[in-house]
Amino acid sequence: AFRDKNYMNLEAELMETVFKRVTRALRDGAVSIDDVQAAVNMDDFRDRFAHGDAELTANYAIVTKGMVRKAYIEARDGREIR
Repeated sequence: AFRDKNYMNLEAELMETVFKRVTRALRDGAVSIDDVQAAVNMDDFRDRFAHGDAELTANYAIVTKGMVRKAYIEARDGREIR
């Protein structure tokens, strides 16, 4: 992570993509956080972060679910609907 900007750029790409997908899910009719988390799939980034490591793969799912939740709250001006 500290040798070059590749990892930092990957993280920035992930965050941007999460926000775009959350916004699209809301625009397409998802209302609750559960609806949005079901609609937003971030698996296409998983191997770029986990590189096949089982523990990193498990953690990736937890982290991206949290990122989706935060993007959802931001997109809804701080309101979360369950």
